[in-house]
Amino acid sequence: REETGIAERSVSISSAAVELAQKIFDDLENRTVMLLGTGEMAELAAKHLISYGVKTVYVTSRTYERAANLARILNGSALDFEAFKNELHRADIVITSTSASSFIIKKEMVEKAIHERKNKPIFFIDIAVPRDIEPDVNDLENVYLYDIDDLHVVVSANMKEREKEAENAMNLISCEVTKFNNWIGSLDAVPTIIEIRKKAENIRKQELERTLKKIPHISEDDKQLLRQMSSSMINKILHKPTIKLKQKTQSEDGHVYLKAIRHLFHLDD
Repeated sequence: REETGIAERSVSISSAAVELAQKIFDDLENRTVMLLGTGEMAELAAKHLISYGVKTVYVTSRTYERAANLARILNGSALDFEAFKNELHRADIVITSTSASSFIIKKEMVEKAIHERKNKPIFFIDIAVPRDIEPDVNDLENVYLYDIDDLHVVVSANMKEREKEAENAMNLISCEVTKFNNWIGSLDAVPTIIEIRKKAENIRKQELERTLKKIPHISEDDKQLLRQMSSSMINKILHKPTIKLKQKTQSEDGHVYLKAIRHLFHLDD
């Protein structure tokens, strides 16, 4: 999620509504939302908007009890259905989802609201079927009307973008799986590397002690220098072979290299 944009695009109607609102209003904080109808999608859209900073929510419905219940859930205020026309100017975002058979928001109603708002923009989201808002509303200046079909277009476009990001994500996953499998494969070499180093260290100690017995007159500092030199030689001799062995054991025929190394160093004798 951090390295691709797979989670950045809205793929639900409610989240698409929020995405459009963010394009119209730079900042959703302290915006006012009005819900006409208590449909599930309208509720989800309102919850999304609240999560982005919307502070004031008005809810109205032909059944006042439903409006009051949803307003309680959203920590908002319920309005009588006939009163919303006079309160429309208070809303920055209006979401409609009623089951009305004809338009409940008409052009002249919105003209009045825009005038009272001193031409501040209003964003209408009409997710009702049939439509709640007269299409001519979209001709007004500073009025933005999107219906359910518009939201589906946004969701569809976002789905295509997500599919592209999903391909990128799969490539990232494939790359990381390969790295992980290689790492797992390299672990097969660890016991052998430990045995080789242990064997080399034993030989180093034996040869060092044998040499020191032949030169008993040297100082303790000189003896320590010989110990450090012999350890350094062992590390340098085994360094590159150790790296190569780890690399080879990551391949399909890694076990062949491992078996050969164990045979060469007489580790299984």
